[in-house]
Amino acid sequence: MRNKYYRHIHNHVFYLYYYDDHIRRNYRRRQQQQQQSRPSNFDHWESMDYEQIDFDNNIRLRRSFWNVIIPGLMSTIQTIGAGLYVLSPGYFQQFSFFNTFARFNTPEGRIYFLTAWAISAGSVVIMLFYCLPTRLEQFQFLRILRMNSGNNHRLNAKEFEHYERTRDRTFSAIRSFMSIFGLLFPFGFIPIMIEQEAYKISLFWTIFWFIIINMNQCYLSTAQYFSPIFITLLQYYFRLRQRNLQKRLLRLQRRFHIKQNIINNNNKIWIRKINNDIVRINRLYDELRQEIHSASNQSRRFVTAIFFDLCLQATYLISVAIFTLVAPAIKLAILQITIGIITMLATFLYSSSMIEHEDWKFYCLKQKCLNHFSNSKQNIVTIKNLIKLGTPIERSFGFTLIHDIVISSHLSVTVLINISTFFFLLASQFR
Repeated sequence: MRNKYYRHIHNHVFYLYYYDDHIRRNYRRRQQQQQQSRPSNFDHWESMDYEQIDFDNNIRLRRSFWNVIIPGLMSTIQTIGAGLYVLSPGYFQQFSFFNTFARFNTPEGRIYFLTAWAISAGSVVIMLFYCLPTRLEQFQFLRILRMNSGNNHRLNAKEFEHYERTRDRTFSAIRSFMSIFGLLFPFGFIPIMIEQEAYKISLFWTIFWFIIINMNQCYLSTAQYFSPIFITLLQYYFRLRQRNLQKRLLRLQRRFHIKQNIINNNNKIWIRKINNDIVRINRLYDELRQEIHSASNQSRRFVTAIFFDLCLQATYLISVAIFTLVAPAIKLAILQITIGIITMLATFLYSSSMIEHEDWKFYCLKQKCLNHFSNSKQNIVTIKNLIKLGTPIERSFGFTLIHDIVISSHLSVTVLINISTFFFLLASQFR
């Protein structure tokens, strides 16, 4: 993204990239700034590791007018326009501001689509004005956006190459999907707008809503597709590191079995090496848990907004598809949207719950190794190290919602059942 105009447009839609650019350019540590008398070029600051950023100086970051406030205002307008019309169609259709917006939807599925618009646009407002942090230290979870082989990523070369390839291809696919969808999206509304004669009510409001709707579909796609994928890739990075340490424990266990005869002969060098290795692995895993906990705290508002937005959208649209009598073409459109949202929700929930699962696997594997060591003829692990390694298993560990609610498979099923029950109870109102 060397072209500055493309970068401005790209960062306007994908606002997390804007904050990553802003932090890398302006908040390097003093020693890095002093080493360069001239401003750093594109290649230098984009490849910079977050270890070089001065996060200790907890500066307050202002919300960008172009990248945050304008999208937030557009989404707020659409939330108000759709929400108020849904609450009282008979009253608000007398106002050209609301009635023109309603004419962008067919009469048969108008209320359902406007309700979905209100929910999704409201989630964008929440993400932009509530979920985005305002302190520099709270943006450390963005490091994966441009993390490269020169950064301190704690993965071996093969693992990081796989992760980097997965990340770049996934983000490229999301951008391509959103670009194609954005180009085709207006052609879906133009025939309906002409058929419903929205321009006869007010040409000004027709042009106004046409711009608002087409801009908001970019922001909605970012909220419902890019943001869950970003959190999923962040969690995938942590899962790779969890599995990396699990493999190191397994290699240590195999080495113990191979060298068991030497160890049983009271070879102090090998005993000390086993002690040092398992303590080192345990220390690295404790550091990883602290990183996961820090990233979870920084992104918990995002995670909460994504979680409830996808749950509400999926359960509402499923309820509409099942309990309403609409034209087959409208029902097909609703089902297509629903399938995309359910796919995002299932991927997001699976990825979030796997952090807890991998944590449980590591502690089970560590306990298994300690049991093998304790069953040998020699005291392989010293009492001092046993105290260090005797950390209890915490099942409630992983990415959390607000109020420290860990996203697990049990929580996911419970929330989906509760929200589905709520809409199913209202099903009689849909007919």
